[in-house]
Amino acid sequence: MFSIGIDFGGTKILIGIINQDGEIIKSIKRNVPRTKHIDEIIELTSATIEDLFSDSKISLSNISGIGVAAPGIVDADKGILIYAPNWSIRNFPIKKIFSDKYSMPVKVYNDVNAAAIGELHFGHGREENSFFWITISTGIGGALVINGELLLGNSGLAGEIGHIIIEDNGPLCKCGRKGCLESLASGTAIASLARKKIKNGAVFQKIDPKINIDEITAETVIMAAHADDGEAISLLEEVARNISKALSYVVNLADVDLMVIGGGVMESNGLLFKFIDKNMKRYVYEYDQRNVKLARPALGYNSSLVGAGALILKDKNL
Repeated sequence: MFSIGIDFGGTKILIGIINQDGEIIKSIKRNVPRTKHIDEIIELTSATIEDLFSDSKISLSNISGIGVAAPGIVDADKGILIYAPNWSIRNFPIKKIFSDKYSMPVKVYNDVNAAAIGELHFGHGREENSFFWITISTGIGGALVINGELLLGNSGLAGEIGHIIIEDNGPLCKCGRKGCLESLASGTAIASLARKKIKNGAVFQKIDPKINIDEITAETVIMAAHADDGEAISLLEEVARNISKALSYVVNLADVDLMVIGGGVMESNGLLFKFIDKNMKRYVYEYDQRNVKLARPALGYNSSLVGAGALILKDKNL
């Protein structure tokens, strides 16, 4: 049997047919409608599912259910996307809509939690069943897996490492508080830090001085750092210290050794990975008595998609 995995991203919708081994039989990627209206998202998702059936020659009768990785706060029990910041959508009843339409089980998880589920069943989790997943992208999210179980917590908010306060009176976070990890180390934060440094007179040797300061992105800074720009390297070291500090809290509290670090900021970013690893030794209690390891996602870009499929395929109650 197969499942349908749906990865709703901030700007993309990735849908695939997943088999029992976590392999993607066929996938299709679409852009989120510019209006980001619920009705248009539903229509596009349904049309893409039909295209998948047509292209793969797999029929609806071979599908066990639909798993959805959603970009925001999710009520997993009710299958509702409570709030999607990048879509400005609230209370999207994903489970009801697609279970009514396709008459099959539907499960909905936050996208980071879904990625961790994929990693648990089809990635690093096959060798180590306790780990912490952190996504460093436009924002920062996390998921904690202990003894083969994803911990959701009382409100489904377990693992929200992006909103651990690292620096009192630090930069304002989109959550409304100051000094959250996300405000200090996300892709958005890296770009913001670089712009602030330039405004204060810092010179990035490998960033074109003629560039519009508002066009500087995290990728701009990362490329400069890999080109041996001292200012960019210093900025990434600062970011790494904050990430390492937050990860050390997880290690010290939950006693897990494996940190799986994914997200767009980490792609082709060996320097930041190295700096995080170096700083873990500084912040983790009794580091030499542990076996702390950093790893990149085994499933790469498709972690959330495969994880969404696994929500159905690995559910013992279905």
